[in-house]
Amino acid sequence: MKSKKGFQSDIQALAGIKAANDAAKAAGEKLMVTDHLKKSPTNAYTKAKAQVKSSFYYYFWGTATLAVVVGQFIVGTGFRRMAQAVDDLNATATILIELEEFKSDRTYPSLISNQK
Repeated sequence: MKSKKGFQSDIQALAGIKAANDAAKAAGEKLMVTDHLKKSPTNAYTKAKAQVKSSFYYYFWGTATLAVVVGQFIVGTGFRRMAQAVDDLNATATILIELEEFKSDRTYPSLISNQK
């Protein structure tokens, strides 16, 4: 909520605008410059476009966007292949280590044969 001082400054600003409007009318001048507006066929004013972009602009940004998306896809595919290769290597190493431990550990067969 605005303070009393804030409302007073708003009222003073509006009074200044009114005084400027009255002075402009008395002098026969335009208060608002409407050069940025253009008349439409229906005799109403419409705002002119601030920027006119050429088709090159859209082709450039469309191509840049497509390049980024394709690049992300390629990087993601490469990362997935690398992760799969590391998983396969890890599984192979685990199997070889367990096989070596099984060959070197002869306590299991002796325990099984002693239970009879």
